[in-house]
Amino acid sequence: MADEPTSVSNEFSGGDSDVVVQAGTVHGGVHVHRSGRSLPPPRQLPYEVPGFVNRAHELTTLDALHPRPADEREGAPAVVTAITGGPGVGKTALALRWAHRVRRRFTDGDLYIDMRGYNSGNTLGPEQALTSFLRGLGLVALEQHDPGAQEHFEAALTVFREHGIRRGEGMSLLSLAECARSRGDHAEASALCRRAIDIFRSIDDRWSEAWGALPLAESLGELGDFQEAEHHLGRALGTFRDFTDRRSEALTLRRLGDVSAGRRALTAARDLWTQAAAIYEELGDALSDELRRQAEGLPDAIDGDDRG
Repeated sequence: MADEPTSVSNEFSGGDSDVVVQAGTVHGGVHVHRSGRSLPPPRQLPYEVPGFVNRAHELTTLDALHPRPADEREGAPAVVTAITGGPGVGKTALALRWAHRVRRRFTDGDLYIDMRGYNSGNTLGPEQALTSFLRGLGLVALEQHDPGAQEHFEAALTVFREHGIRRGEGMSLLSLAECARSRGDHAEASALCRRAIDIFRSIDDRWSEAWGALPLAESLGELGDFQEAEHHLGRALGTFRDFTDRRSEALTLRRLGDVSAGRRALTAARDLWTQAAAIYEELGDALSDELRRQAEGLPDAIDGDDRG
């Protein structure tokens, strides 16, 4: 009979894994079931400001305000910290410096938005910020794949209409448009987007009007109406630039590149994707590499609307 092992150890290598099972003796089949659907955590922090120095006292204070995971107690309240000061004193640089130092503690991801408080007349409202965060958390994916989404958004639309909340009505219509697009019904999706845009225009919500133009243009592209898609995206691009919303600007440039590629204007598509990649790189988003590969992968031959 073989000698019993004097020690037993377990080892897992190879980096992160979705599911790991530890077992001694297994009889029969092994079935692993996961509850719910897993979406990748959002990672939206821009790059740190280069050449950051000093602020050691402030960084130490921020460290003290936020306990390390080993020190956290179950049910302890969340910590909300505000950094105050006049324009240009380095509030954002300090916040980014500290956030990058501790982002590994926040395994569920990080969200970032610039409310443009010192941008005259073009500050973001809470509705726009919430919309951006919900998108970052995967709202679109849930709309496209959840079989109960249609009923949910129809109910929300009814409530917003009954209470006269026009912005909520418009956002519900955009959500219903996502459901229609997930079914491949781009005619219905574009009609819903138009209704939402009309609402945003009636309440002078330029940012939401521009945001609604993105899914509208995507459906118009699927229907082959590239000219109208470019028209809506061009207006949206101007609005996002007015608001200095760099992430939405990059997304719009990417969509314009998609439309150009769809109508075989390859030079324009390459240029637009390259512009979008530059902004994503500035924001620290890995999409920059993907878009550059996409642009470089276009054939050199020019046809379609690129012909003279």
